[in-house]
Amino acid sequence: MSVQQAHDAFYAALNANIAGDTRPMHLVWATAHQATNLGPFGGMLIGRDAVLAQFDAEAAMGMSGTVVPEDVHMLEAGDMGFSTCVERGVGFRTGDGEPVDVHHRVTNVFVREDGEWRIVHHHTDLTAELSG
Repeated sequence: MSVQQAHDAFYAALNANIAGDTRPMHLVWATAHQATNLGPFGGMLIGRDAVLAQFDAEAAMGMSGTVVPEDVHMLEAGDMGFSTCVERGVGFRTGDGEPVDVHHRVTNVFVREDGEWRIVHHHTDLTAELSG
């Protein structure tokens, strides 16, 4: 598995999570490293249990739509890699059916654990304006 495949697996898990299926999200996160998440709902989550509890709560919100990563850039160096991108929501709605504009700058950090790439950090920034 490459960092690109881990990145793709994270976004597949994120979209499954939005649809209410939390299992893929639980499979992509690092287990041997301290996970962190600075997601669009605010706060800094530290530790795998806290990160996954937030994703479980998000899955229960009844949202719909998909998140598409655009303008993706990657680096792999030894047992660490990262991706940066812009997340764009397609047909995104709250549990009440209200449309939501999803447009975030994102950094994802991956680590290799037992030969498999896992996400260890996800950070969204609500400002998607990119320069140059």
